[in-house]
Amino acid sequence: MRYILLILGICCQTTFAARPLVTDDAKTTDAGDCQLESWYRQNHHNHEFWALPNCGLTPRLDLTIGGGYSNTGNTDYLLQTKAVLKPFTNDEIGVAFVAGAVAHPEITRNANQIANYYAYFPISISFLNDQFLVHTNLGWHYDRDIKTHKATWGLAFESEINDRWSAIGETYGDYQEDTYWQTGLRYSIIPNVLQIDGSVGGLFHKARDDKWFSLGIRWSINKLF
Repeated sequence: MRYILLILGICCQTTFAARPLVTDDAKTTDAGDCQLESWYRQNHHNHEFWALPNCGLTPRLDLTIGGGYSNTGNTDYLLQTKAVLKPFTNDEIGVAFVAGAVAHPEITRNANQIANYYAYFPISISFLNDQFLVHTNLGWHYDRDIKTHKATWGLAFESEINDRWSAIGETYGDYQEDTYWQTGLRYSIIPNVLQIDGSVGGLFHKARDDKWFSLGIRWSINKLF
């Protein structure tokens, strides 16, 4: 099963990055704060659902534990940590390091840029007082099932339209085969608390059947512990 949304994640970038980006940013969740990123993705063949709770353990370290489920009956479980190496502030460059592991990585492993084990460096650049952000990821993942190592990459932007709307776009993949694209919009129902988003994406140079759409939500809770 090659192609069934992330993680990420998003790995991840999530996540995994902030929804709906797969290319991650160089920020962590603030210490004591938690958030839930959850999304649904549909393509021509099947659909999947992900839920990734995340909490800030220290000012520069957070932890994500979650998973995904596909209508084909496959379930993935993800554990990921991110550490900030250089804080990401207005009009400057931030750098972080991410490492994670996935049990039974069967749900769109390539489109989500995750495998059994993965690691990468997110680098973020801020322009115009955070109104325009650029993120790049350079990393690696290992697929234990087929004993293959791959170098991975991602390039993304976030552009603030107004106080509630923002646009995203990205391209990402590995250095051996696949290159993906994605574009979408975010809307803040309650700024810095509740956000919804939608996106479309797919493989470059592929037929209509290889494209997807996704709908997601991010809910942030301040000072949970």
